[in-house]
Amino acid sequence: MSLWPGGLSEGLGGVARMVRRNAFFAGALAAGTAVRAGIALTQPPVLAKNDSYAYIALALRPQPHVVRPSGYPLFLWLLRPFHSFTLVVTVQHLLALAAVVGVYALLRRRTSLPGWAASLAVLPDIFGAWQLKMESAIMSEALFISLTVGAVVIMLWCERPPVWAAMCSGLLLAGATLVRATGLPLVLLAVGFLVMRRVGWRPVVAFAVAAAVPLVGYGLWFQAWHGTVALTRSNGVFLYGRVMDFADCGKMAPPASERRLCAEAPPGTRPKSDTYIWYPGTPLQSMGVDIFDAEVNRLTSSFAWRAIREQPLDFAATVARDAGAFIAEPWIRMPPLAEELGYDPGANATYVPGGDPVADVRAYERGDLLVAAALGHDAPQQPPPRAAGLLKVEGYATGLLLGVLLMAGAAGVAVRGRIEVAFPWILAVTLLLIPAATSVFDRRYALPAIPLALLAVALLWGRGRRPEEPVAPCDGVETCHVV
Repeated sequence: MSLWPGGLSEGLGGVARMVRRNAFFAGALAAGTAVRAGIALTQPPVLAKNDSYAYIALALRPQPHVVRPSGYPLFLWLLRPFHSFTLVVTVQHLLALAAVVGVYALLRRRTSLPGWAASLAVLPDIFGAWQLKMESAIMSEALFISLTVGAVVIMLWCERPPVWAAMCSGLLLAGATLVRATGLPLVLLAVGFLVMRRVGWRPVVAFAVAAAVPLVGYGLWFQAWHGTVALTRSNGVFLYGRVMDFADCGKMAPPASERRLCAEAPPGTRPKSDTYIWYPGTPLQSMGVDIFDAEVNRLTSSFAWRAIREQPLDFAATVARDAGAFIAEPWIRMPPLAEELGYDPGANATYVPGGDPVADVRAYERGDLLVAAALGHDAPQQPPPRAAGLLKVEGYATGLLLGVLLMAGAAGVAVRGRIEVAFPWILAVTLLLIPAATSVFDRRYALPAIPLALLAVALLWGRGRRPEEPVAPCDGVETCHVV
């Protein structure tokens, strides 16, 4: 018993010294935590259009979904026994803050940036208004960002990742892929990163196995429900929506089986591309079948790839336009935290699996906190928390910030040529290109690129740690060499 007070005192003293050495970051983290606590305590979680209701329905009736992987519904399912959307949002806030701490610790370990400079690289993640909104929503973005950033931090913790780091990164990136399918290219890029780093076969195999086991397991679960090994059955449908910006059946000459997917309006006069997926009166919706039927997915995939092959320049221009819009167009429309309340059963109800939105919300929450939102009647249009309102100006700067980060990262890669620290920059660019090439323009799709771009620039341009500043070993044998 006599050892306890001394040990406790020594531990508290160590924490106090750590806080003093990182005072700027500690203050920013405390302020960010307070903002999130205010949001969680004063605002109802955001149910963003139909997506949130689909996630809730899948959490109540777990199954591999045909539209998107069911990783986020499984996350909701794990928290379901507590019957609290507020708890879900709180966990998302905590995971986001853990990712912030990881990035800051990595920068302090791998560079000699002072604490205040390393803190600047995470301030947009702590106080970003779009980031705060997505953490406060029953949506997959916040979880995807936390898993992806966590995987990158662990991957870069050592200059040459040991087996344990490769395995943890593989598990986290597999988890991110099961939350959003856009994580799959990141898994492949991480394998390439390990090979180029010449880390040896063990870390590469450890990463590949750790990533493959959850993904293959999910694929087999999908097969048991839908008859084929896959993560989704929607890739062709979404790619069809993408190419409808430019697809010209006069140039493509599609076969008769695909001709019914042609649009009458000429390119340049058509509505937003996702209109051709979700809304009545479009060629896809007029087929009179489930738009995520396996045969429809095959047909739309064939049509889309035909358009890309026959009109490659139009496709490239479309991708460049939408990827550039993340940067060139200011993010001036900062949505309030309760803006998107209300369920529209006519827009895309086909992918809400057998659920009634009101009943599902009530079953998960066991209360009426969000039932008014699910009904879409008299939903409380509450203003955002004061802290988030003050940060509304951030929406004006996000596009500019992202553009500056990408250019600074590209310059750093060209000057330093270090693949290990260019890795997060490559991932950031990939995350911008994927939605532009395969889906539709939506600013929330660019959100995961921001923390990775910030990390890349800090690593590329931060001063390397001086030789006299040792770092802790990565394992019992190898000591980390730092940038």
